[in-house]
This record gives sequence, structure tokens and C-alpha cells, in this order.
Amino acid sequence: ANKAALAFHGDEIFQVANDNDRCVYYEASVAAAIPIIEILQNGLAANQVTHLSGILNGTCNYVLTRMEEAGLGYDEAVEEAQQKGFAEADPTLDVNGQDAAHKLALLARIITRSHVPLEQIFTEGIEQVTAEDISFASSLGYRIKLLSIASRNEDGSWELRVHPALVQQDEVLARVQREVNAVQVKGDAVGSMLVYGNGAGSLPTASSVVADIVRAAKGDKPIMNSANGQAPRIVSIGEVAVRNYIRVMVLDLPGVLGRVTSFLGMKGISIQSMRQPEAKHGQPVPVVFVTHKVKDSVVSSALAELRERTDLLNGPTTRIRIED
Repeated sequence: ANKAALAFHGDEIFQVANDNDRCVYYEASVAAAIPIIEILQNGLAANQVTHLSGILNGTCNYVLTRMEEAGLGYDEAVEEAQQKGFAEADPTLDVNGQDAAHKLALLARIITRSHVPLEQIFTEGIEQVTAEDISFASSLGYRIKLLSIASRNEDGSWELRVHPALVQQDEVLARVQREVNAVQVKGDAVGSMLVYGNGAGSLPTASSVVADIVRAAKGDKPIMNSANGQAPRIVSIGEVAVRNYIRVMVLDLPGVLGRVTSFLGMKGISIQSMRQPEAKHGQPVPVVFVTHKVKDSVVSSALAELRERTDLLNGPTTRIRIED
């Protein structure tokens, strides 16, 4: 169940097992009760998986759920998750996205049939998500989820990324609440499928551990137990084009909002919609932009520059990617 050891040292571990005609069983390392390793290794062995997206960290999903349904702030939600036993005393590896990245590395190893270095997985946590972002997302018809995504492009390259994302409320992953995990997989033969279940807790994890012990005792060997294929090109996050949610605090001065939208336009960012709630006179105004698809590097560069424009903004600038 030690996903970090496998994510960092999987090559050596699998090689030693193969050299000694042994198998590595690691179902409990990802999504606890969900048999996603078995499904990818055996059940979908006849498929080329082209897309996988999932909620792989129960702590983050619990925190984001409670921020939405109870109006809790981030710190309050994390504290409640700790009290319920869904978060460690030090939740850093969960909330910064690293735990989900470790799990994605193991799943990507199976579907790409090659070793995936952790440093090639773009990783961003939920620490900067606020109750205000949760509320704005809801008003736009979205929920915020920490998604783990592996997606194959037409040229054979792969996108591997873990980050908060706005997901439309009627999508199945948006309806996954609290500590529950879910993985959505698309294969060239089976089409789209979803597996869903408890992603945290002693009994769900123990269930997967015991299942692996039974498989080993029976001599069942995974169809794909190693990753000997040619490593695909992993595209950098800057090359990925997505829509974006951008929240800025605009100075309450004539013409400033127009200058902000003009600035974004000059940087190559096209605005699809905008939302501006009422604010107290003279106070910075929160404004939310939803962009059309644009390369990640364009948005990152523009926002880095915009954050320095004290003649336009006064307050934090937040960007959350939208997963369509």
C-alpha cells in the first residue's frame, strides 16, 4: 500500500520481482476499495486507454465537499477532516497534491506501459482554494475537485497532471462527495466507464490488501506487471490548452475593469464570460472571468505580470483550470 515507494522506486522494485519470477501486488496503493489496478492490468488489457481522470485523494475531496456544503473555510475543513480521521496530523502530502501524484504515477505506468517520472507530473494542491472560489464556481454551475488526469493526445504524447479543477455539476466526478474516490477511464474498445468507492479508511484498504494476498496465494499473475514499453513524450503543463476560471480583486476606480480585460486580451486570453458581484463603494471588487481555451503558459505568464499591476488590482489573483 506504499504508493510513494512504488512511485519513486518502481523500476527497481519491479525489476527485482521480474528477475526472480515474482509479481508485485499493489492494489491498496491507489483508491483503497476500488480495484482500479486489477481493472487496468487485466480487465482492460485488450484496450488502449486514452484518458483517465479521477478523484484519488479522499482528504482533499472531503475538504472541498465540506467547504461547499457547510460553507467552511479551508482551515476549518482541514481540521474537521483530521477530527474525522480522513486527514493526517500533518496533511501536507494530501493537500499539496503529492499523494494524488504518486497514485497517478502508478496508474500512468500501467496505461502508458512505461515508467513515469514523478517530476513529469504537473502537481498543484488545494491550499489556495477559498470559500469564495467554491461559491463562485457553484454560481457558474461547477464544483471544484482535485483531479488526477492522464490523457493521450493524437500524436501519442501524454498529459499528466494533478490540480484543482472546475467540473460541471452534472458530470459524474462532480457528484463524488466527501472521502469517496472515483476513476473515469476511456478505452478504445470499452468506451467510457466509471469505478467508484471508498478511498480512505482502514477496512477499504485492508480489503484490497487481503485481495492481493489471495491472488498471490492462488498464483494469479497480472497480465501487465512491469513497464517495458518505450517511454512516450510527456507534454509540459505549459503546452496544455484549457479553459480557466480567473478571480481578481479590481480597484473600484472608473475604467479599471476595462483596462484589466484589455490587458488579458492583449496577452492572447479571450474572455468567454464575466461575473462581478456588488461590493462596497471604494473597496476592491471581486471579478471572475471564464476564458476560452488557451495554452497554460499564456495564462501563467499573463497572470504573473497582472499580479504586479497595483494600478489595476489590490488583492490575490486566483486561477483554477476548467476540465470539460
